Amino acid sequence: MVLEASCPESAALQTVCATSDDLELPNCKRPRLDPVEASASSASSSGSSSSSSSSVDARNSPIFRLVVEGVGAINVAMDPVNAPRTVATLAVLARWGARGRVHRAEAVGGGDGPPYGLVQATLDDPSKMLKALRHEGAKPIMRGSVCLIGGTSDVFVSLAPHPGWERSMTVFGKVSEPASTAAVGAILAKPIHQSKHPKHGTLMAMLDTKLGLHLEESGVSAELMDAIAFEADADESSEWQVHFSKGRPYYHNKATKATQWTKPS
Repeated sequence: MVLEASCPESAALQTVCATSDDLELPNCKRPRLDPVEASASSASSSGSSSSSSSSVDARNSPIFRLVVEGVGAINVAMDPVNAPRTVATLAVLARWGARGRVHRAEAVGGGDGPPYGLVQATLDDPSKMLKALRHEGAKPIMRGSVCLIGGTSDVFVSLAPHPGWERSMTVFGKVSEPASTAAVGAILAKPIHQSKHPKHGTLMAMLDTKLGLHLEESGVSAELMDAIAFEADADESSEWQVHFSKGRPYYHNKATKATQWTKPS
């Protein structure tokens, strides 16, 4: 089994130290919560279970939306207990107005595939924050699971169980509501063509016309966002880190010690 992934390349963020906000910035060296502790606290306060093996409660979970052009919104009930860093990173990208495109749509077939039973999209991730994430959690991939493919900026909605895939792919949420399920079905109805992966030879069902999308999120707790420091660039030489204070991002330069509200450009 091979999932096709495409990851846009971009130059590293420039190290600019100008500030345009006179609000007091937090102390970057303050003690930080552990992300798992923060996610469990968030789940408890919203009424959902803190057990990593429990099902996601879509009524109380933070929501991640893949708003697909000409199709509608796919609402994902996010699971910050199983995948706290993945959830927080996707929230960052959504707040930055990230876009992407749906490029692969495979109905459920017989056996292990192909077809593999999934709808896949690439998210714009110029800072390579998603690509740099480590694998999280151990939830099995079931029908409706929404996953990040390790080492890429590609996500997919699973249309069938995929035993064993969870060893390299992070389950960060679930699609269950009828409107979102219908949106996934509408993508599956689009014209496709077969394409063979140039390296692995996997036969894939690719959309004839890619569908643009943008990201939205709501309900990701400030506690979870404050608990995680993000590299502004996945390159180890990057000088910038992204932190959060009460859910608002600010930027700290590890080399110059400068701290600013504005995103480095």
